[in-house]
Amino acid sequence: MPASNDRGAAALNTERALLQRIEEMSFLGAVNERLAHVPDFASACRALVELVWEERYADAAAFVAVDAPRRICTVQTVVPASFDVEPTAEMRVDREPFATALAGTDPIVIRDVPPLPWMPEPPSGAALIVAPLPVRGNAIGVLLVHTRGDAAALEDHRRVLALVATSAALALDAARNEAREEFLATLRHDINNPVHVALGYMEMLADRLKHEGCSPEMLGLASSVTESLKAVADLATNHLHMAAIDRGIAGIARDRLDFGALAGEIVGRHRPTASEKNITLVHEGGSGVVRGDRRQLGRVVTNLVGNALKYTPAGGRIEVEIESTPAAVRLRVRDTGYGVAAADLERLFTKYGRFHRDRAIPGTGLGLYLSKAIVEAHGGTVTAASEVGRGSEFTVSLPRTAA
Repeated sequence: MPASNDRGAAALNTERALLQRIEEMSFLGAVNERLAHVPDFASACRALVELVWEERYADAAAFVAVDAPRRICTVQTVVPASFDVEPTAEMRVDREPFATALAGTDPIVIRDVPPLPWMPEPPSGAALIVAPLPVRGNAIGVLLVHTRGDAAALEDHRRVLALVATSAALALDAARNEAREEFLATLRHDINNPVHVALGYMEMLADRLKHEGCSPEMLGLASSVTESLKAVADLATNHLHMAAIDRGIAGIARDRLDFGALAGEIVGRHRPTASEKNITLVHEGGSGVVRGDRRQLGRVVTNLVGNALKYTPAGGRIEVEIESTPAAVRLRVRDTGYGVAAADLERLFTKYGRFHRDRAIPGTGLGLYLSKAIVEAHGGTVTAASEVGRGSEFTVSLPRTAA
């Protein structure tokens, strides 16, 4: 009799496990089916959250996108709709529960739920399950589910959400990339060309005003408009170029060129801006032949000198130096600017890595990221040293070509 009971219990457990597995597969199938028919990233986030909320009997659910370089989490969607939260609300990644969740790859269950923008006072008795969505080793977002149940029920929810997060991560990442490509296409066709046309005409107009002896006020207005257009043009150009960088910078030319002469030309273009800002811009010339893409390497020099001008206050000094050794050609750009802390150096070359936001300095946060990718595609390196209040030094090293 006992043996018969044991066999019956084992059969019942097997049946329950099979039914549970069928339920899980059905849920995953529903997730994949819904995500396969969404038009954009925002819709994908909402579809995932709504399905989890409906199927797992949750009090609330949310999806928060993770921007690792900026160390920011951005709220994408929250259900039910009764929660009042700005869709783009930002939080630091070192804030709980994100800090703990992003330290690993598996979902975690939190009993003592911290306040969140959509739920400043968590409901009594509810737990929070936080599931990172990993893609290629990095979390692109976090799924947060407020739910109830005993330890066994919460573990069941946690296990299912682990499967959902893994399954949904690639679909959400693809939707996000498609959204970015659409944005870049819009820039290409609707913003980039007219901005460059307007910039060209504005520079001609400013030059004419100078020759006609217009008042300093008018010249100042013309200069302000020109700089604003340059900022918009830089934003558009860097975002367009980022797509090529992310695809591996295909089609780099390998022509012989004098990197020192190229640096001298670009420094010359920045002298008017340095003069207007009362910054001493020194170029220590020198030749250094490398094999590379003149346009791409010109962008590197432009980014480094332009950054030095942006982050150096009036009365400062910038030195641009070319050094040639038997093995390498090195470009050094030193400034006496604001500098950055040692702890922030590793973020200098990341996407959207911007500093000194309190000074309202314009920029995209992409220049150094693009420069590093271009230099490395040429077989070189770029490094940085900096000290707060004393300035920064950037060094580009490229393989030298025999003269």
